[in-house]
Formats: sequence, C-alpha cells, structure tokens
Amino acid sequence: MIHAIKVGSGWCKYKTTTIIAPGDYYKLDGKPNDLLKRQLALQAVQDPNGKFHWITPAAEWIRFVLLGQFVKETTAYGRPIDIAHLTETFGGFDITRLRPWQLRAVADAVSALESGFQYRRACIVSLGGGKTLAGLLLGTLGDRAAVLAPRHTHDTWRRDADKWKLPCPIISTYESAHRIEPVDVLILDEVLLCANSDTLRSEKARLLSKSASIVVALTGTPTSARGPLDWRWLDCVRPGCVPTNEVPWRFLFSTQTEVKEVAPGRKAYVTPATSWDTEKIAAYVAPFLMRVDTSELLAHLPPVTYTRLTVPKPKDWEIVMKGAATTHGASKRLTQARMLSDGFVLDDDGKVIRLDSNKINAVGEFVEGLGEPVVIFAAWRETIAALAKRLHDFNPAIVSGDTADIGFQIQRFLNSETDVLIVNSRAGSGIDGLQQRSRIEIFVSNSTSPVDRVQAEGRIYRAGQNRGCQIVDVVAEDTLDVRQLELLKGHNDLSASMVEKILLEALT
Repeated sequence: MIHAIKVGSGWCKYKTTTIIAPGDYYKLDGKPNDLLKRQLALQAVQDPNGKFHWITPAAEWIRFVLLGQFVKETTAYGRPIDIAHLTETFGGFDITRLRPWQLRAVADAVSALESGFQYRRACIVSLGGGKTLAGLLLGTLGDRAAVLAPRHTHDTWRRDADKWKLPCPIISTYESAHRIEPVDVLILDEVLLCANSDTLRSEKARLLSKSASIVVALTGTPTSARGPLDWRWLDCVRPGCVPTNEVPWRFLFSTQTEVKEVAPGRKAYVTPATSWDTEKIAAYVAPFLMRVDTSELLAHLPPVTYTRLTVPKPKDWEIVMKGAATTHGASKRLTQARMLSDGFVLDDDGKVIRLDSNKINAVGEFVEGLGEPVVIFAAWRETIAALAKRLHDFNPAIVSGDTADIGFQIQRFLNSETDVLIVNSRAGSGIDGLQQRSRIEIFVSNSTSPVDRVQAEGRIYRAGQNRGCQIVDVVAEDTLDVRQLELLKGHNDLSASMVEKILLEALT
C-alpha cells in the first residue's frame, strides 16, 4: 500500500543523523523486496519519534511504477483541428502555411489550455522541420514567453520572428535562466543540453518549467547517444515524470544490470548497452513526446553523395602505437591513435606533440580547388588550429570551445565574408542556415558519438537545400579512421562509450 506523506524537520536516514530534505513523499507499507527498493530509489528513514519507514519522493514516475498510470492531462490532445478558431487565436496568422506536425502541436496546446490543462510536450523534429516557427507561435499563447537556447541560435530566433512577423520571446542561454522572472510559456531549444539532470542548467530550466502553463522542448534527436539515461531531460519538460536518479533507470528498463568490479577495489552497477529494453522505454516516454516523421522532408531533398579522400598513414603511427608517447594503458593509446591521424598527440603531461599531417595538406588542396563555400568538421582543438593556419588565405570562420562569439562567426559565413567555416565535431547541433550557402561538408575527424555525426550532416542536408550535397570523409589508410567511420554511419543507436570500446578492441 502506498500513502502520500509530508516530511518536515526531524526526519533522518535510518540509524544516522543525516537529515532528509523536507517535502512530499510516498510511504510504502510492509517490506519491499530488493528490486523494488532499487526501482523506486527507496530510502530507509526514521521519523522524529524514531519510527522506521520506507519512503520515496512523490514524483509522477513513482505513481506510474506503482499504479501503472500517469496523471491524465492529455484528454484535450488529438481533438479535431478547427482552422478558423486557430487563425483567430493566433491573431490572423495563416495557419494553413504550417506543416502537419506544427499544426497538431499548436492545436493541442490551444485545446489543452481551453480545457484547463497545462501543455507539456517534447517535439523531436530533425532536418529543418520548422521547430522555431512552432515555438514562436506557441509563445503567443501567453502574456510572457521565454526561449532557453544555445547562444549561437539566438539570432535564428530573432530572424525567424521578423520573417514571420511574430512577437519575439525573451531569449536566454540556459546558464542565464536564473535572471528570468516566471513565464507563461517556456520553450527549451536544443533541450539535450539538459540530458544530465544534475547540472545547474537543468535545475534552472526545471524551476521555470514548474510555473509555466506551456512548456515545449525542441530537439532533433531523442538522446545524445549516451544511452537511455539521457531521457532524463524530460524532467525539464514535465518535472517528476521520469527518474533523475540513475539507479531506477537501470532497474526499470534494463534486462541485465550487474555489480562488477570497474577498478581495483571499486564495484559499481554496470548495464551493457545491448541490455536496455528499448521498447519498454519508448512506451514509457511516449505520453510526453511528439515524434515527427521526417520522411516527407527527406523525399523532397536533392541527392547526397558520400566520398572518401584517403591519405597515407602517418609515418609515426607504428612507434606511437607501441607506446612511445605514453606510459599509460590502451585507452590512452586509443586517444593518441585518433589524434595522430590529425597530426598530433598529447603526451602524459598534456603537452601537444605536433607531427606531420597528411590530412591537413589534403584538405587545404581540396578546398583551394573547390571554388565554392564549404563547411569543415574536426574533432580536436589542435586540428582546428592547424586547418585555420593552412586555410589562412580564406580567413575562415571558426566554431569551437575557444570561440568567444559563435553567432558572429556563423554570420560571417552566412554573409559571404568567408567561404570556409570550421566547426568542432561536437558543436554541430543548432547551427541553422548553412544549407543556404553550402552544399559540401568535409569531415577531417569525428567525435565518437553517432548523434554528433547525424547533427553535423544535418547542417547542410536539410529542408531548404535545393542543390545536390557532397559529404567528404578524410581518412588515413591503415588507421582506425575507417573503422570509426563505419561505426558512426552504421550504428546510430550506439553510445559514444560503446564506440570507444569497439575501437579499443580493434586497436589491441
């Protein structure tokens, strides 16, 4: 039996003086088994009178696990769409210009509000499906609206607001969300930034979310390829709907979680990437999601061709692989192997050792012979610096962790002030408009996340592209480049850690 209780002062962990945070909890009668303890993240506590209890935070996901149902607030969704009513609601905006998913999203929001419900939905839409326009329209449904987004996307929101003649919401980074007063409508753009629910940005997003009538999260991919745990970002859309503790995820959705020794003298729960029950996870998160089929968008895109530019293996490959640059183990050599293809390694002290790079010269010659704009992706800071030096005559725009004003650099490329944009492979998401200038991408090196690769390709191969696209991968022969590329392109469901594990096996 489950009871809702209010925990105040004087409650502490069982047989300790550790105080339990005051708040709303559920109390379980009887003695739960070990699996239920882990599934619900149960705590053994004692009240101010010294009486023992099993309690757990009173979150919505707890209710679902115990009773098999979420709190029903979706009865207003899926109603017939009234075009005339929506046109009036949105101040005469031509609703018929919307794509089907945009129309459904705004119609459901209007229906929910008119029925007295909150509207909380995550919209997973890729390839330029019109997320910004949907967000702008939803923002007009409240007196005060805000968008939390990466800084380099702010200009896109302002530009689209001008284009569609819609009010522009307050725009902020996630890091600056604490400066925003409570809002009626909250749009979370590139919400995967909140994949780790323990970060400060996630906490700030949740605080704004709790008081808003409309909360919509926009993303192109459901997870950031670190596995099902990344669905924790849904807690920013609808606080309490998913566990934020890692343990319940493992014991709710894995088929094989074991305690293993992960380091000498250190044991931890380990869940193989292949043991997650993906169908069960999909059913669990479905009430909060709007998945948009982009096959219609893809059908109208021009063709895309993939080519490889193969260069000789670095001359120092064998000696570095034997451990000449490190006294550490195979994991360090794997990192050095991936770096070496780009012409450098980091030694054990973090010092950069620059070596000859066949890739950098090959890319330079390729770009010089193109005669048209190109976007280049590279995984390492040192690679980006080497490319910028080799392509100095183009005065390239650069987007990386060292870039002070990412939006300014992107605008330089979009405004034809340069024909070369160099981007860190992990920073591809959220950069819009590149398809209007370029149809060619070059990958000098990749991160180990398949989603990073998908997002990067989607910068030019997306709605609005009207020319055939060419994607060029630069690979060093007889290195790990080819194997990594095969994993990234053939296994979008792999986590970055699994890709690294497979590469490590190939190396050793």
